[in-house]
Amino acid sequence: MSGKTLFLLLLLSAHALADTELETIEVEATKDIERFTFDTSTTITEKELNNQPLGLLSPAIEKVPGLVANQNGGPGGRVSFFIRGTESRHVSFTLDGLKINDTSNTDRQFDAAFMMSPFVKEITVHKGPQAVLYGSDAIGGMIELKTRKGDYAPETRLSINGGSFGTIDTSLSSDWKKNSNRGTLTLSRFHTDGISRINEKRYNADERDATDITQLTSSSEHRWAPKFQTDFLASYLHGKAEQDGFADDNNNDFSRNDQYIVQQKTNYEINDSQAMSLRNGFNRHQRHNESVSSNEEFFEGELFQNEVIHRLEAGKFGFLSGISNEQESAKAIGMDKHFELNSAFLQSSVGDDHLKFHAGVRAD
Repeated sequence: MSGKTLFLLLLLSAHALADTELETIEVEATKDIERFTFDTSTTITEKELNNQPLGLLSPAIEKVPGLVANQNGGPGGRVSFFIRGTESRHVSFTLDGLKINDTSNTDRQFDAAFMMSPFVKEITVHKGPQAVLYGSDAIGGMIELKTRKGDYAPETRLSINGGSFGTIDTSLSSDWKKNSNRGTLTLSRFHTDGISRINEKRYNADERDATDITQLTSSSEHRWAPKFQTDFLASYLHGKAEQDGFADDNNNDFSRNDQYIVQQKTNYEINDSQAMSLRNGFNRHQRHNESVSSNEEFFEGELFQNEVIHRLEAGKFGFLSGISNEQESAKAIGMDKHFELNSAFLQSSVGDDHLKFHAGVRAD
């Protein structure tokens, strides 16, 4: 082969490579539980959520094998989740990685009584201890909620469902996308007249106990540069449910729950195998119980979560390390408590099709 022919072949090969668009490799510093655990996981898809008769979160989760849900009454009644025999306070909930357990609750468990599902993309239930990545709140298991972020842009959805007992369930969502930014804005509304919580024949209860829920959520992602991305999440939930019957009366007792969630997460891809992320989140609960026969009770809880995570993927090896600072407060009549928790963790994984090994350590 002559030198001119060889030069021509090399030139054509270089031109072909220049025209070929290589697939983008993205490394995100997230607590990918499935990568770093032996325990089984079950995913509830968006299609399965949409097939639910009502847009409430708890009925979808309670169908997962190995998980038990216990609700105190109908819609708006407190819901507790148990995984593999552990207590409800040992099951941790996250929304796009932010802890949403109720710090105003004495058990710090998550109450899904008023949480709606139209803004949720998928739910993953991890059965088994996840304490290295999420602390003692997750020694029973983890339930991850992931929001929709403009996956169907441009699209606007309107859903209206109705039924007996004056039940109406509506949601309006808009998926948008502009350049490298996309997101979803969702407004959900649920109402039911319900039924009386006390025995109608015994106590002559003729008033139904209603439930009202309103939730507004905005979730978006913004790619400022090829390796630099920020996610924003903001959500407000207002729920109110009549709770007659605590003292075998029909005195229009009710509970009210307000929840505020704000979070920003920034991910920076160092190279094809490393990434770092910074999370700053805020989760606040305000619960009020009012009764004609007793004084008003209130419970308030706040969580500020700050976290830095580093992730390294090197062939069969994976390493996830991070440090976090969590500041909690809990207020009620006669109580005003504040807590601070600093943590560091390291989780590693190595394996192939035949062998898998994990090792991890956490210090709080």
